[in-house]
Amino acid sequence: MQSALKLAAALPDDDFPAFVLATVIALADVLQRDSVDDDLFWNWDAFHAHYGLVDADARAVLMNGFRVIDRTGLTRLDPPPDAGMCYTHSFADVTRALEGSSSNRLVQAIHEDISPEDAGDLWENADKVLLSTGETMAFRYLAERPKGMAPPNAETVALLPPQM
Repeated sequence: MQSALKLAAALPDDDFPAFVLATVIALADVLQRDSVDDDLFWNWDAFHAHYGLVDADARAVLMNGFRVIDRTGLTRLDPPPDAGMCYTHSFADVTRALEGSSSNRLVQAIHEDISPEDAGDLWENADKVLLSTGETMAFRYLAERPKGMAPPNAETVALLPPQM
């Protein structure tokens, strides 16, 4: 990892947006490598409270990244990321956004907390061009929950669209 990136990821009080972006890039770097020069343990230890102050979209990215490096054993974080901080939208917000939706199976999936594989099947078979805001929120919720989402063809399945 570049020293400028490491520095930016360690200075939240100097430039908070740069701190957030540098941390996201550092997490992506750690998650994409087989061997890890920097496991971000010290960043988590020093700044996990700062990550909770980030807007919901970026906070969910950060917290889910740290959750993955903790769960995969790349490093052990203490305390581990709080599951509630890994969501872009709360359960209540998602279910409210789906009210009156014709996506009955998606509404049921959220309420039943379906398996990662079933959630992945739903995503793989969704009409991604015509997703409503509520449906996009629901799929993001399914992916961000502790169980996650496991599409059968994870290497080729479409990415979740950004929130609008």
